[in-house]
Amino acid sequence: MENLKLDEYCWQILIVFILVKQEMHFNELCGKLKTHGFKMTVPTVSNHLKHLVKNSYLTRTKKEDSQLVTYSFDYDKFNKIVDVGKWTKNLIKSRRKTEKEFLSLPEEEQIKETMYMSAIRKLYEIKATIEYDLKPSLANRIQIMFWASPIVQSNEISILNKCEKDEEYRKRILKAIDNIIEKNEEI
Repeated sequence: MENLKLDEYCWQILIVFILVKQEMHFNELCGKLKTHGFKMTVPTVSNHLKHLVKNSYLTRTKKEDSQLVTYSFDYDKFNKIVDVGKWTKNLIKSRRKTEKEFLSLPEEEQIKETMYMSAIRKLYEIKATIEYDLKPSLANRIQIMFWASPIVQSNEISILNKCEKDEEYRKRILKAIDNIIEKNEEI
């Protein structure tokens, strides 16, 4: 399990398995990848699943007398390598507010909160990169991918989604961004 020859798509699939903590059918996995902000085509998912199964990162199980196939991740093996509890606490900290609570804040506060959370997330990513450089391991590599992933960019995604749907909000958020940029230029 310490084979680090995985590309970004493989890491994204593994991250989704780590987060959802359940076995999944192929279509279910494709949906979870999309839900968590990872964009990949069905053939890409298929090819990378084959690679992950071949290298024992995932297990492919076909039900008897059925064409139903599930994929699963060995959490016990993984937990021996990575402190998942620490990750979960960090993810919860990075999502202090629900989307509804976050979007109810004044636009300038949304931008300030997003800047703060982006900085914290980036620090975790930098820390994981340094730890990986010092000691290359699966655990450290997954942490880099985790902190760089869209999963922990909920504020940005909430703002962008609302901007797509609400033209007035888009104008207000752009004004809030300009105000903050202007204030920071004065410092």
